[in-house]
Amino acid sequence: MELATRLPQPLIPIIHLLEAQGAAVYLVGGCVRDHLLGKKPTDFDLEVYHMSLEKLHQTLRQFGKCDVVGKQFGIIKLFNLREVDFALPRIETKNGLGHRDFTVEVNPDLEIKEACRRRDFTMNAILYRVVTNEFIDPYGGIEDIKNKVIRIVDQNTFIEDPLRVYRLVQFVSRLDFQVETKTQLLCKEMIDKQMLVHLSVERIEAELKKMLLSQKPWLGMQLLEEFEILPIQSVEIEVLKKASQYKVYSLNPYGFMWSACLMNEKNSDYIKSILKLKRLSNYVEANKQFIDVLQTIDSKSSYFQLLALINGKTTINDLYYLRKCKPLSSFNEDLFKVNYIDRYGIQMQEPLITGDDLITVGFRAGKQMKNLLEEAYGLQLKGYSKEKILKILKRGNEDGTK
Repeated sequence: MELATRLPQPLIPIIHLLEAQGAAVYLVGGCVRDHLLGKKPTDFDLEVYHMSLEKLHQTLRQFGKCDVVGKQFGIIKLFNLREVDFALPRIETKNGLGHRDFTVEVNPDLEIKEACRRRDFTMNAILYRVVTNEFIDPYGGIEDIKNKVIRIVDQNTFIEDPLRVYRLVQFVSRLDFQVETKTQLLCKEMIDKQMLVHLSVERIEAELKKMLLSQKPWLGMQLLEEFEILPIQSVEIEVLKKASQYKVYSLNPYGFMWSACLMNEKNSDYIKSILKLKRLSNYVEANKQFIDVLQTIDSKSSYFQLLALINGKTTINDLYYLRKCKPLSSFNEDLFKVNYIDRYGIQMQEPLITGDDLITVGFRAGKQMKNLLEEAYGLQLKGYSKEKILKILKRGNEDGTK
C-alpha cells in the first residue's frame, strides 16, 4: 500500500496545489516511519520546500481557516485538518538550558540532508514525496527499520535536547528495536554529564506514559535501569509483563500500569514526585494501600468491608487484576471472582440504617447519632440484617453502653 493512500482525503488537493505553485512537499517523521512499519499513521507532518511562509499561509487559507501556530518554527495548521502540520525546513541551534531555548533559522531552500540533521533518529528522518511516490532517506533510516535498530542522526544535534534519551526508551518499548552501540554510549555520556537534570518532570512523565502504555514496557524499564536513571526501585519484570496483559481490563490503563510499577513500598515517594495529577496519584496510592487486603478476602462480610474501604478511590476490578500480577498462594482468584464480584457486585452497600430508624427505636437526635450510624454500618458490613443491627444498638442503649 502506498503511503499516499493513507492520507486524509482533503489533504491530497492541497499537496497538488502547493506542488503546482513550485513547492516540493514531503511527508516526514513519525507518519513515514509508521507506514514503513506497517502501521496506519494518525498524524502527518509535512515539510514544504521552495515556498515562503507567507505564500504557504496564503495558499492554505483557500482550504479553510488556518493559523501560524509556531511562527518561529514556520509551522501552520489548518483547523479542519488538525492531524496535519505544515512546516518549512529549519535549522535549530541550542542557546540555553530550557527545552524552548533554541535559535531557529527557517530556510525554505535548505538542502534536505541538512534539514533532517536536527531530527533525533534515522527512522524519523525519512521523507516521502506524494506526487512522485518517492522516499528520500539521507541517513539510512529505511535500512535501520528493516534491521530493527535505533540510531541517532547526528551526535551534535542529538545532545541539544536531552529528552531524547527518554524518547529512545519509549521507542524501545513501543517498537521492540535494539539500540545501536554508539547511540547507547552517547546517551550514557549525556547522563554522566548531568545533561538531563534540567528536564521538567512533565516532559519526562509524557515519555514514560508512552513507554508504560506500550506492548513491552519492561524493555524500556530495563534500559532505564541500564542507564541508571530508573526513577523507581525494584520493578519486577514479570509483574510488568502481566500488567501489560491485564491493563486492557482497566478503565484507567495508565494508572493501572503505574500501580503495578509502584507495588514496592520503596517507591511511595516517587508517586508524589512524578504523578502530578491528584486524581491519578490518589488512584495509585489507593491501589498500593488496598492490594494486599485482597488476600484476606475469605467471607462475604470482609468483601463488603473492602468495598466500603475503597469507596470510589479505585475499583475492585483493578485491584483484582493487579493482585493477579503478583499472586500469592492465599489469593484464590476463582473463588473471589465467582463468589464475590459476580454475586455481590462492585459497589459499596447503601446503609440499611438511617437516622429516622434510630429515632423510631428510641434514640434522640443529637451528636451521638453520627457515631451510632457508623456503628450500624460496621455491623451491616459484618453481615448483620437491619433488624439485628437495631436490636444490638437498642440493647446497648438500654443497658447504658450507648
